[in-house]
Amino acid sequence: MLFSLAFVALAIMPSIRPAQAYLQAPIWIPPYAFKGYEDTYYYTYIVAYTNGSTVPIKIPVSGSFSDGTNVTFVSMKFDWGLNVTLDYRSNPVRINYGDTHYFDLSFMANINDASWVWAHTWTIDVEYNYYGFNNSWTYTPGNLFVVFSPDQVDTRTLAGEYNALVSSYYPNTVEARLLKQQAYSEANVAINSMQKGNFTESKAHYQQAISLIQQSMDSEGTRGGAIEDAQLNATLTEASASMKQADAAMLQAQAVMNQGYGYVLFGLGWILIGIGVIAYGMRKPKQ
Repeated sequence: MLFSLAFVALAIMPSIRPAQAYLQAPIWIPPYAFKGYEDTYYYTYIVAYTNGSTVPIKIPVSGSFSDGTNVTFVSMKFDWGLNVTLDYRSNPVRINYGDTHYFDLSFMANINDASWVWAHTWTIDVEYNYYGFNNSWTYTPGNLFVVFSPDQVDTRTLAGEYNALVSSYYPNTVEARLLKQQAYSEANVAINSMQKGNFTESKAHYQQAISLIQQSMDSEGTRGGAIEDAQLNATLTEASASMKQADAAMLQAQAVMNQGYGYVLFGLGWILIGIGVIAYGMRKPKQ
C-alpha cells in the first residue's frame, strides 16, 4: 500500500505546478520608440521599437523553493511566428531560493514580419527541472508588441514638439491668433490621419502646424515690438505735452506775478505823491 501511494505521488507530481520558478514581467531595454498606453491608433498598452532596431529584453526568474530551481529552457514566442530561445538543457541554470536570475534575449525588429497595422501578442515560457521531472511556467503579457515605421516615429516626435509649443504660447495680436488657429486646424487633420493609420500624411500636417506656430510667434514678436514702440511714443508725446502745458502754466503764473508787482509799484507811486503833497503843504507860508 505504501509503495502504491509513493508511486501515485511520483506519477502525479509533474502535473502539479508548484511555484518552483517564479516568472516575472520582462524588462524591455531602451531605446524603444514608445512604451505605455497608445491612444491614437492602437488604443492599448504597447511597447514599440523602430523598424531595424535591436530589441533587447531581460526576463527575471526567481527561485521559490529551498532546494533551488534548475532552469533548462527559456523561449519568447510572437504571433507572427518568431520564437527566440535559450537552451540550457545540457547545463541547467540553478536559481537558489530567494535569488533572481535575468535571462537576456534579443532580436531584430522587422516590420516586414511584424506589421505595424496591428499590435502583436506574445508569451514567455520557462522550463525547469524539479525532482527529475520537467515543468514549465508561462507568462502572458498585459501589453502588446509593435514595430514602428520611420513615419510613425517622426509623427510622434512632431506631435510632441507641436503640443509643447502650442500649450505654452498665447498670442495677443490678431494676425498671430489667426496663424495659431490655422495651426490648430492642421494638427486636427494630423490627428485624424494618424487615427486612420496614414502616418505619412499625419507627419506632413504636423510639420505644417509647427511652421504656422513659428510664423505666429514671429508675427507676435514683430507686431508686439511695434505696439510697444507705439505705446512708448505715445507715452513720450503725452509727457512732452504735459511738460509744455506745465511751462505755459508757469509762464502764466509769472505774468500774473509781474502784473501784481506792477500794481504794487503803481500804488507805491501814488503813496509817494501823496506824501509829497502833504510835505509841500506843511512848508508853504501861511497867510
